[in-house]
Amino acid sequence: MTIDINLNYGYGRLSVREPFLIATDTPVVLAFRSDYALKDTLVKFTSDTGSSCSFRLANLSEIEIPQAFVHAGTVTVELALIVAEKVVKRWEVEPIVFAEDSTGFSLHPEFEDIRARLAALEAVANNHTLALSELQEEFGEMNETVTGIDSIVNDPLE
Repeated sequence: MTIDINLNYGYGRLSVREPFLIATDTPVVLAFRSDYALKDTLVKFTSDTGSSCSFRLANLSEIEIPQAFVHAGTVTVELALIVAEKVVKRWEVEPIVFAEDSTGFSLHPEFEDIRARLAALEAVANNHTLALSELQEEFGEMNETVTGIDSIVNDPLE
């Protein structure tokens, strides 16, 4: 799984929706996009359990999150751009939330809301269909009555 991260100003923004569904031993790669050339960087991972690790990398564009940090929970990532052994720019990436599912399948939470709205719309449509058929039946009866009145008015001898 690859997660794209756009580095802007002092923060990193995830380009896809989370939480990310993971399975056992799922490799998770972070792909960084920045206006800066990430030639010498320090990347720090911190899990919600408090454990952390850091790596110093040259020409960073992608990095795989260590498996110790790929579990249900939250991982934070910090990047520092190093020039002449000094940190010149820092980014804090918004927290990455991982979720595990024993079935291997997951629905986005919006689907339940969409299903509820669809059911409500179907109920309204059925009510309108019933009302329309009642009006058509009533129109048919009125049309017969008007036709009968019209024939009496136009041809009173019959």
